[in-house]
Amino acid sequence: MTARRFVDTGVLLYSISRDRDEAPKQERAAALLQADDLALSIQVLQEFYVQATDARRADALPHDLAAGLVRAWMRFPVQEMTPRLHELALEIEAEHGLAYWDATVIAAAQSLGCADIHSAELRLGQRVGGVTVVNPFRCAAMLFGPLTKPRQTVMEIMPASSVRRRSMTSGGVTAEVVRALGRDQVEVSFQAPLHLLVLFEQGARRKLAFAPAEHAYCERHELRRAVCFYFEPARPPGLSEALVPRLSFEDAALSDTALKVARLIESTSCDIAAYFEALCAVLAHELVRAGGEEQVKGGLAPWQQRAVVAYMEEHLGEPVKLATLAALVRLSPHYFCRAFKQSFSVPPHRYHTALRIEQAKALLARPSSSVTEVGLSMGFQETSSFTALFHRTTGLTPTAYRRSLL
Repeated sequence: MTARRFVDTGVLLYSISRDRDEAPKQERAAALLQADDLALSIQVLQEFYVQATDARRADALPHDLAAGLVRAWMRFPVQEMTPRLHELALEIEAEHGLAYWDATVIAAAQSLGCADIHSAELRLGQRVGGVTVVNPFRCAAMLFGPLTKPRQTVMEIMPASSVRRRSMTSGGVTAEVVRALGRDQVEVSFQAPLHLLVLFEQGARRKLAFAPAEHAYCERHELRRAVCFYFEPARPPGLSEALVPRLSFEDAALSDTALKVARLIESTSCDIAAYFEALCAVLAHELVRAGGEEQVKGGLAPWQQRAVVAYMEEHLGEPVKLATLAALVRLSPHYFCRAFKQSFSVPPHRYHTALRIEQAKALLARPSSSVTEVGLSMGFQETSSFTALFHRTTGLTPTAYRRSLL
């Protein structure tokens, strides 16, 4: 699949920010990085690592976590620095008067066939060689700021005059069909105490986006037709707990049901409320299924498994936080636990414990290390705690295990 959106360094850095003032941008960046149509470059990943681990940064990351994130993001197409890319960057620099490193970012996006560059540093709306600069935080900052206008009840589209809308409400769900009057790009945004599901149609292509209640959502689209659904958080039970923000994903069952609702809204039939409510109920349950069971079907992806195991192996001598592991593979802690157990047959904590015990066995095989020293190296402050865990896992005490090797 050809990547459509190139991500600049600033987006990656905002995704790890712990600055309260940057919370809106952090959430927007984290949501953006859940999409599957992104692309990066070696330059961007290098800049992220250097800046993220800079000791002068208030929320600097340790090497292992920053490196783990870089490995996780390598799942996207990544443009290498090549002689041809260097030449192209020099041409862009000379023609458009850009700084060399900015020109290199644009050259990488061009080489990967991207239509947009998501960047907070480059000039918004700038178009170079078929690539357009999009600032993903322009809407997010407004949406997360103090609310100076009434809460949104439908998705905002700018310019509003570029679309025609038709909606229906019944059974605690509102659905609307939005048709573009032209072919210009529009900006869509939403934040409300309602769940938002949107299906974007562009010919045969169908992409979905989901924003849970109170989450800010903002994107640019070359809109043809969109079908929007606004769910009250309590309908159906379990919907609020089961879902996380998702951008640019595909799901045939969700898309098919959404299109049935769209045809219903655009029909001239009467007495359709019952059918509308039934379809929306199916759609809501499909959302729970898509956000839950489908996320863990088959367990973690190979790149996720490698990233998690590598992190655990690098931290055998210390506790590993579930939230850290989940963030490493871009899943919520709840779904990460389920996906991890699907892949490894045991929960994350037990797997980490097994790795620690195996390392302890290797150390116990060395006569030069005492049981106390082995326990301390594995992060146990008390020999008794180490002995108890070792015995519970292997059926032998550390001393008995060492004797069994003789």
